[in-house]
Amino acid sequence: MKNKGYIKNLFFAFVSLWALMITYKISMRSPLSVLLMGGLFCLFSHVEKTGRPERKWPLILATLILTFVMLIVKGEKVVAEYDSFLFRSGFFIIMTAGFLLLFYNVFLLLVNIEEKVLFDENRTEPKGLNLLLFSFLVCLICYLPWFLFSFPGIFDPDPIGQIEQVLGLRPWSNHHPIAHTLLIALFYHIAGIFTDSINLRIGLYTFFQLCFFAFCAACVVNTLYKVVKVKLAVCMAVLAFYALIPFMAVQSIIVCKDVIFAGVVMLFCCELVRIVYEGLPYGKDMILRIVYFNLLGIMMSLFRSNGWYVFLLIALVFIIVYLKEWNKILFMIMPVIIIVSLIKGPVMKACGVEQPDLAEALHVPEQQIARVLYYHRDISAEDRAMLEALTDISRVDELYCPWFADNIKELLRSGNPEILEQNKGKYLGLWIRIGLQYPVDYILAWKDLTQNIIYPEGDYDIAIIEGVYKNSFGLTEQPLIAGKVAVKLRELLIKLGSYIPVYGFLWSMGSYTWILLLASAKILSRKGHEKRLIILIPAAAIIATLFLAIPAARLFRYAYSYAVLLPFCVCACSGKE
Repeated sequence: MKNKGYIKNLFFAFVSLWALMITYKISMRSPLSVLLMGGLFCLFSHVEKTGRPERKWPLILATLILTFVMLIVKGEKVVAEYDSFLFRSGFFIIMTAGFLLLFYNVFLLLVNIEEKVLFDENRTEPKGLNLLLFSFLVCLICYLPWFLFSFPGIFDPDPIGQIEQVLGLRPWSNHHPIAHTLLIALFYHIAGIFTDSINLRIGLYTFFQLCFFAFCAACVVNTLYKVVKVKLAVCMAVLAFYALIPFMAVQSIIVCKDVIFAGVVMLFCCELVRIVYEGLPYGKDMILRIVYFNLLGIMMSLFRSNGWYVFLLIALVFIIVYLKEWNKILFMIMPVIIIVSLIKGPVMKACGVEQPDLAEALHVPEQQIARVLYYHRDISAEDRAMLEALTDISRVDELYCPWFADNIKELLRSGNPEILEQNKGKYLGLWIRIGLQYPVDYILAWKDLTQNIIYPEGDYDIAIIEGVYKNSFGLTEQPLIAGKVAVKLRELLIKLGSYIPVYGFLWSMGSYTWILLLASAKILSRKGHEKRLIILIPAAAIIATLFLAIPAARLFRYAYSYAVLLPFCVCACSGKE
């Protein structure tokens, strides 16, 4: 029996090694192959000796998902190198079998890791330690040099357009959430009491944004410590994640909706942790907590368009899980739904606020049809006529970019988008028909746009953005810390993520998706832990909305609002019994 197990594990290790080597183009003569073979054999042998989880299906499902990701991200390039159908099929089968074996056994290994060392329910809090204040000050101190170096903040075209609305240079629009634009306006006018400098007035908002994010990070650390009973040393590691990783500091001073939204989601997840670990609000503070939950729900729904859908999903889950306490649930979700619906509908309409057009929400379908046209696939004359009625589809060849959807979106806008608005059902049918004809094109178009979210490796930079986009109202970059040393130090800190293993994994959008998947599978593999999934719903819902509507594959800011939720994923899947 031992010999059979030895041979089986040796064979599994060999197949997995082969899949890794052809996928990542490691030379078959490389000495690394011997080391990898030994490591994989040890992995399979160790997993065979460990206990099995109570449920296997979550791990199997997670394995299938990650294997599918590997095949669509890497498989296309691997098989494209061979002309022979036999070789293509053979290597595709090797990749499939190898990654199925590898991912499943890695999941088994991680699920069986003992993590109670992270928690201590019987600890006593150190005297004189206000962890919330301490964490806030640490983040603030770590972020301030970046703020002073980039004063009055970092501005791309999006916030410049919002500031133009504040200054009355363009009409109010909800293309970028009007709630965020109004927040900028609030601090602009407050600062206007003391100064006429546009830099100081906008700089005050940037400083508020920095402080707000630092406070939200402090709340996460404090919640994990006091509610989940995470050890103080682990909380310090969480604090380091927020305070010391440079992209956190850079994002805190990029003036955009994503930072405020990320902070609100962090606070919302803190409240979800309290609900999961302590139950629904009750007692003396019940009204205050319900009001606070409503406020966070409203903010989350208004500070990003996909935040509204995130909250609706959470509301649905709450109704299912807490049906017996429907009276509390009613007060926790209905005010948010009513208020947000009124604001997004009658209130904005009465105030003349422009709304985003339909093209803004159809990035993935637009790219899928554009790919079919780009590769000159045959489609029916009727479908081609319908597309030509929308815009000049002959320009798809010059404008189509696999990872950037805005080109095709603007092409649609330059034509007759009102036809799409008036015939949504017909064009939905067209999208389905073409998809049934060319499903591979649809899958690959989706992959090209979402690749960096579903897969950790990627060709994109993080936190390199700096400066102020050109504008007509005098906002300029005026660094308060300057010099060659500051420039080189900033450059070094940002580049470290590209040179240090494991640490570099945190600089990837896809890493956080994979961690979320692992956390979800681990929670579901243990009976009685299912309720903890509620804590992960915001991250999962944000990722799901990006799968449907992400406009560009290489912008880290789209992933920022779920990347900051990493500590919740780790603690929810490894919490106390």
